[in-house]
Amino acid sequence: MALHMEVRPRGHVMILHCKGRLVYRDETAAFSQKVGELLERHHPLVVDFTALDTIDSAGLGELVLLHMWAQTSNRSIRLANPNSKVRHLLKITNLLSVLFVYATLEEAVNASTRDLARPA
Repeated sequence: MALHMEVRPRGHVMILHCKGRLVYRDETAAFSQKVGELLERHHPLVVDFTALDTIDSAGLGELVLLHMWAQTSNRSIRLANPNSKVRHLLKITNLLSVLFVYATLEEAVNASTRDLARPA
């Protein structure tokens, strides 16, 4: 299954719902382009991994690159609800300590909303 993405706003937070696989080549390129576009226009962004089946090293690398770009651009990306397989990969690659990962979509949206309330 390819990667399918759908964008939905929730208040001032944009949510990118991902379904399928985030793997090398077309999927990672499409994901990177979509996240880049959303970060340019909106802040903050939550990426919902509820329906993401799998991610490979290219997908993990892309997450790191997007996270670094977001931080240097004073933007934020939060990941929500990765399945146990994806969470395990994030854990063994030590990315849980680098990326903003939340157990539920609600937690990620709430954290993003709190960020908006903080003075710059």
